[in-house]
Amino acid sequence: MGNRMGTGGDDGRETLGDFHVYPLAGRTTVANAQTKQVSFLNATGVPARKVYQYRNPWQHSAEEGESVDTVLAFTSARDGGLGDALPAGTIRVYMRDARGNPQFVGKARCRTPRWDRTWR
Repeated sequence: MGNRMGTGGDDGRETLGDFHVYPLAGRTTVANAQTKQVSFLNATGVPARKVYQYRNPWQHSAEEGESVDTVLAFTSARDGGLGDALPAGTIRVYMRDARGNPQFVGKARCRTPRWDRTWR
């Protein structure tokens, strides 16, 4: 039997039906029929490493060279990571340039909220 509304999930987070609750630090208002982007997690200093990744489909052969993906690998673990499970949505990554200004370096889709998962 699943969780009742307003009860805790397997990870200890409050759930409402099939959804996890991600509380916001402040108050926000959403008007009727409005779509609003709200940041719930702003993590700094999260350890990450650059990884070169190549996915080779089963029994795939290529006549020409293929490139690899450059990915940023990090964990969402409570200790030594983001400190919170990521909900489904878009992850945007910024790095500081030589002048100390944040620069957008990439984004990815997160489809499954989980603790202690390495994201690439």
